[in-house]
Amino acid sequence: MGKFLTLKQRQELLDELKLERIRRYADRLRVILLLDEGQTYKNIAKFLFLDEGTIGNYKKRYKKGGIEGLINDQYFGRMAMLSPLAKRFEMIYTPKKASWLNMAEIEFSALSKQCLDRRIGDMNTMKKEVGAWTKKRNRDRVKIDWQFTKNSAREKFQVRYFDAMNL
Repeated sequence: MGKFLTLKQRQELLDELKLERIRRYADRLRVILLLDEGQTYKNIAKFLFLDEGTIGNYKKRYKKGGIEGLINDQYFGRMAMLSPLAKRFEMIYTPKKASWLNMAEIEFSALSKQCLDRRIGDMNTMKKEVGAWTKKRNRDRVKIDWQFTKNSAREKFQVRYFDAMNL
């Protein structure tokens, strides 16, 4: 174990350690310096309150990318586990306001009351029923009838919220 750093690398780590203000990054630098001094993983783990596996990971990251590799915290996730599922979905922009969610809730409510209000024996039948309902709804160009206006909201919630103008 010990003395795997050149004098220049060691000095760069010491200089960086003096400047580093974020503790987790400073601890990473300390791990490399302590390993170079010949300290064991167990001693370093006890001294810095780290896991021995984490210490090994820091050493590997330093050897691969230097100080930048040690400090860089970019995580790329586990795409292999997500990819089969991710292929089934399409990312769609949704507005920041909640009105789109209200519209979706209204549509699901209508679907539930008009199409799914009975027992459907199997998934294929349900897909056909929902597909037919959707086509009819789109063909009829059904629109959402907003009945909850600003004024009705003010009337309904006046008990819970005070009018800022009356302050």
